[in-house]
Amino acid sequence: MLTDNDQTRVLEMNMTRAEFKAARHALGLSAQGMARALRVSDGRTIRRWQSGERDIPGPAIIAVRYMLATGTTSPDQLSKGLRRGPAPRGRNRKGGQE
Repeated sequence: MLTDNDQTRVLEMNMTRAEFKAARHALGLSAQGMARALRVSDGRTIRRWQSGERDIPGPAIIAVRYMLATGTTSPDQLSKGLRRGPAPRGRNRKGGQE
């Protein structure tokens, strides 16, 4: 489960190209592997983001920060986790008090 600090960090919408590349390396992904995880066309897109040729889209930044916070690199787990969003404050996902 993500802490409040992790949740705040995941939602930050800025990431430099160097941070993006470092995140990819920290996750142990090739450019093609990162493309699969983010469900973008191919590794060339990732390399364009890293080089500054293209801006890194906000949703990709959020997804990368989520992957770093959770260790998730599976596209299906990533989609489920991001759709679910954070648990409401004061309650856990199962409805009990925190």
